[in-house]
Amino acid sequence: MNIPFNKIYINENDKKHIMNSLETGIIDGEGPYTSKVKEFFRFNFGFDEFIPTTSGTHALEIAAMLSNVGYNDQVVTPSYAFPSSGNSIILRKGIPVFCEINEQTLCMDENDALNRMNKKTKSIMPIHYGGISCDMDIIVGECKQKNIILIEDAAQSIGSKYKDKYLGTLGSFGCLSFHSTKNVFCGEGGGLILNTSEENISRTYRIIQKGTDRNDFLNGFVDKYTWKEPGSSYVPSDILMALLYSKLLQMDDSQAVRKNIYGIYHES
Repeated sequence: MNIPFNKIYINENDKKHIMNSLETGIIDGEGPYTSKVKEFFRFNFGFDEFIPTTSGTHALEIAAMLSNVGYNDQVVTPSYAFPSSGNSIILRKGIPVFCEINEQTLCMDENDALNRMNKKTKSIMPIHYGGISCDMDIIVGECKQKNIILIEDAAQSIGSKYKDKYLGTLGSFGCLSFHSTKNVFCGEGGGLILNTSEENISRTYRIIQKGTDRNDFLNGFVDKYTWKEPGSSYVPSDILMALLYSKLLQMDDSQAVRKNIYGIYHES
């Protein structure tokens, strides 16, 4: 018997929002549904700055760029991971330093992570596996004490909390994924939570727009946009954001269904 890893579920509401997006005629990036998604996260999660991206992988890459990870800089991250975390470091010519995981949580062993830090450590990247985190009090405290940048790989953790704070909001950067295998999805997509300086926020908008100040142009701050620094095309289509917005509105119901299905497997 062949049991698929997951099945996507598309309903009439999803189709309605996708058609609405098509009918607006604005299907590239930074359209009306992108604004709706940003507002949803601001209102429901309290994210002051949330930037949708083309994938969770790209969110990690942007976070590494904003952290100025460079040649021979070390980033401590768990050995049990998806390649995206390591790739985001290597693409910046940094060195991923792999630490052990906790056998109970499958998340970073925070004590082993601390033992692997040294003067070359630029950042630490815990991975919140399956919506669970390591002891973030230890990690946050160490980062503050040693001025190390905290990047949270919260790809699987939308809506999950550590104590009273949403995962992804404890560090300078939090990275979410909306891949079709995630609890909330749009096929391919991600998001970057920013808890950082205004300059880094402005820089993020340049990075996602191919390194240009196009966002300033769209907001009327400049009369034309130009290339300012290295970047890439990290802005998702508004069609994807229409599907994501629809799934966000259904998130509580979807979670309840998934919890019920889990219960059936657990009992059996």
